[in-house]
Amino acid sequence: VPVGTPYLVSTIALDDLNVEVDFLKVDIEGAELLVLRGAERTLSTLKYMTLEIHPRLMARLGQAVSEIFELLQPYNPIYFMDDKLITVEQLCKIEDHFEINIILNGGAN
Repeated sequence: VPVGTPYLVSTIALDDLNVEVDFLKVDIEGAELLVLRGAERTLSTLKYMTLEIHPRLMARLGQAVSEIFELLQPYNPIYFMDDKLITVEQLCKIEDHFEINIILNGGAN
């Protein structure tokens, strides 16, 4: 299916899988926010996440990168890019796709 072409697929929310994980990798080509919205219970106990974000593809869905960070805020995230701390403000300025590592809920504490 060409990029940008609507295509209906069956899905299940991550929370509906009823699994507890310490690490989650999300790389879903612009639908990152949709995945995270279906994972709020999972996020409440998650310690580490790698998240690939596609700002341009998100925009096609009418979403903004800042919405991801607003959703993650209750889980006390610490963001890293290229092994360096990075702020939400810096991340929201990136226009091309990027990957970040996140410590949530105090990580290993």
